[in-house]
Amino acid sequence: MFLKSYLTDTFRFNDRMNRQMLAKIAQLPDPAAAVRQFSHLINSQNKWLARILQAPDAPAMSWWDPVYPIDELAERWHKSLQTWLDFLDEKTDQEIRAEVEFTGYDGSRWIAALSDIALQLNYHAIHHRAQMQVDIRNQGLEPDFIDYIGTRYRRVSADTPSNHKVLELVAKFEEIRSGTPWYGDNFQKITAAVTPARALNPDHSNNSIIQMVWHMIYWRKPLIERLKGNLQFRGRIEDPDNWHKTRTFAETDWPAALEAFEQQHEELLTLLREKDDAYLTTGYRDGNTMAWFIEGVLQHDIYHLGQIAAVGLKV
Repeated sequence: MFLKSYLTDTFRFNDRMNRQMLAKIAQLPDPAAAVRQFSHLINSQNKWLARILQAPDAPAMSWWDPVYPIDELAERWHKSLQTWLDFLDEKTDQEIRAEVEFTGYDGSRWIAALSDIALQLNYHAIHHRAQMQVDIRNQGLEPDFIDYIGTRYRRVSADTPSNHKVLELVAKFEEIRSGTPWYGDNFQKITAAVTPARALNPDHSNNSIIQMVWHMIYWRKPLIERLKGNLQFRGRIEDPDNWHKTRTFAETDWPAALEAFEQQHEELLTLLREKDDAYLTTGYRDGNTMAWFIEGVLQHDIYHLGQIAAVGLKV
């Protein structure tokens, strides 16, 4: 399954960089050109998948239109990405290497390997992010460093400490969010199947799905603060932000909750990657180590992910 794993990781890298790009686009004095470029990325992914599936409307789908409102880009990107990840997840490496037939720009039949199409989409995204970076700089903002190697390298010397155990924990968090865990589907796949109406419905249980997501976000905060060096921060069960029991949610709050989870997830992993293995042996409290604390957060995520899956399946 090397090829599927490689392509999935490539899509995830593009997801991280595109979300980072969206945050910068939101700061632009004139975001119109960047919004058009980003909409093009979404439309291209959708059109290529429609081509592969030989959808009747695929030839008529535009590469550039529609141009989506800026406040819809994150949700539409997530939906397009998840559709591709789900599609690849159902394929074997042999199927991914196989050629698929589609209707080309001239109306004739073309063939290409599915793996080449998937790679093209990700290379295509890199190309247009470069164009958006130029626009960002021309409008007076400093572009972010979004090269792939920037997510992988670190400075080393003869006395550079090991971080293998830290990277194993990072991989566990990634597995929960968008990987292939042994216990079932990942966070992105489970929540993508939940409608806003379903997310807000407590279904005669104590908490709705959207409350569960915010609860997961809340109990990741103590870890994030600890990683930042804030040793005084403590989560409190009675904190209103824990379960948001007094908050009245609208259906538009569901994609916002998912986006909040994604942004916090990136912050958490960025901070964790900065640590070495020695950090894991430092004290947390009550005689426990940071490794113990981090594993606890991971188990808490898995526990509530199971609840979300169970409640989401009910009709």
